[in-house]
Amino acid sequence: MGTHTAKGYTTEAADTTNVGMKADCEKINLNKKLAASDVFGPGVKGFFYRCERVARDTNTYWFTISSADRGQIEKLCDPNTECPIVYDEQHDTYRIDEPFTCTRLAAPA
Repeated sequence: MGTHTAKGYTTEAADTTNVGMKADCEKINLNKKLAASDVFGPGVKGFFYRCERVARDTNTYWFTISSADRGQIEKLCDPNTECPIVYDEQHDTYRIDEPFTCTRLAAPA
C-alpha cells in the first residue's frame, strides 16, 4: 500500500509537460484500475484506487501492489529506484512514475 506521483509529457524526450494526466485521474477515481507492470517485471500487479491531481501535469495515486517475488516489491518500494519513461497509449501521454512510497509490506498469504 502507498502513494506515488507521476508526471505526464507530450514526447519521449520528456521536455514538454502534458495535461493528459487529468483524464487518467478522473478514470481511476470513477472506475479504479488494475494494471500489470511494464516496468517492474512479470507478475507485478497494481490496483490503483484513488487519484488526486496535484499539478497541471502531475497526479498522486494511491495503490496496492502485489507480486509473488518479494524482490520486485522491494525494488518498487526503494526510494532510489528510478523509473523509465513509458507511453500510455490510452491517454496519448508519456509518463514518468516518481518513487513509490510504500506504507506497508506484507508477505503473500
